[in-house]
Amino acid sequence: VEMEAATVFTVAARHGAQAGCALLVSDIVASKQRIDSEALLAAELVLGEFAIAALGHAPLVSSSR
Repeated sequence: VEMEAATVFTVAARHGAQAGCALLVSDIVASKQRIDSEALLAAELVLGEFAIAALGHAPLVSSSR
């Protein structure tokens, strides 16, 4: 359950700063399904690349696209 993004956006807005949020769904609570470890690691790496690119305005470098 994601609980931090609203706080990040609220603090940023109060200080006139920009904020962003990238999320990864790793569990489906209703069906009790969880992403396997290998897929989770791969998704985390892509999400990290996305964040770095967004911060640096650089193109994504992953060969998976």
